[in-house]
Amino acid sequence: MTDADEIKKLKDLLDEGVITEEEYENKKKTLLANDGKSSKTKWLIVGLLIFGLISLLPSSEDSQSTNSSTNTASSSSSSSSNSSSSVSNDWGSCTLSSYGSLSTQSIDGYGDNIITWGGSGGILSFSHSGSGNVSITTYDVNGGYLDLLVNEIGNYSGNSLFGVWAGEGVEEFEISADGSWDFTLKSVSSGAKKVSGTSVSGKGDEVINATSVCEYNKIEVSHNGSSNFSVWGIAPKGIFSQDLLINEIGSYSGVVRLPEDFELLVINADGNWQINFKK
Repeated sequence: MTDADEIKKLKDLLDEGVITEEEYENKKKTLLANDGKSSKTKWLIVGLLIFGLISLLPSSEDSQSTNSSTNTASSSSSSSSNSSSSVSNDWGSCTLSSYGSLSTQSIDGYGDNIITWGGSGGILSFSHSGSGNVSITTYDVNGGYLDLLVNEIGNYSGNSLFGVWAGEGVEEFEISADGSWDFTLKSVSSGAKKVSGTSVSGKGDEVINATSVCEYNKIEVSHNGSSNFSVWGIAPKGIFSQDLLINEIGSYSGVVRLPEDFELLVINADGNWQINFKK
């Protein structure tokens, strides 16, 4: 029963003379007072509920802070990704340097001879059929000694790097031999042996184009000869243009580090050898 119904009932009782006017007024005031308290309580509860809901909502500053943090993290991640993608993991040079223009030149001969050159450096491919000492020495334009490219006994077949260093232009090749020989000059790009996959093998003197394995920084090397065995790392773009990696007599097996920015390997050997590129 509502308060209004209670008051109406009290009014009926008053009219019937069951209660006095004073009792009617007192009971009416009591009912009205309780109704006011109830309404205030209801509004207080509603107010608390609304305040609680508002406190759960994110403020505009929090939203901006969250968006700023998200954008910063996204920007940082993007910058890190771009930075990582721009850094090269290659240890060696992936492109061959320009060693000058050289068209292939071939000469056949027998015994001792001096061949005048005066052109660009490159690779000498030489073979000899004889029983005595065979050697090839290079000289500059002033007759000054430059390098001993070949020095063997008997038959020989191999490739040697010549005249690629600044100030070391080859003017003459001096050949000492007791048999017939084939003498061919090639450019570095056409004359150097290329790497198949991650390994290369051969016999005797050789020049290797290693630009296809530029991401590797070590080589595992084996040799089964009886004379001097050496391996040079050639890095024209590096701090040191050439580095002696191995210099042994006879058989050899080991792992050595390649020079930074390497692009060629020069092998001096009398036996079979194999090189595996490693990280």
